[in-house]
Amino acid sequence: WLKFRKVVVLNPGRERGVTAVIGDSGPANTSLTQFVGSPEVMRHAEIWSPDNQGHVMVLFVNDPTNRLPLGPFLLSYDYH
Repeated sequence: WLKFRKVVVLNPGRERGVTAVIGDSGPANTSLTQFVGSPEVMRHAEIWSPDNQGHVMVLFVNDPTNRLPLGPFLLSYDYH
């Protein structure tokens, strides 16, 4: 049931996020990582950044009407 589900990948270390679709259920044994996304997901969420050391949050999204657009977004907010 994971295939073709939407997820939100959050990188709090770099204040980046991306909405993506799962194409398969996990990384290959040769990747040596817990999470592998497409090159676009890895680039937009800046998962390679040393600020977060490869740790990201992956949240499943229930979007049956397809209202949530795919793509990158920023997690910036004003504390004041």
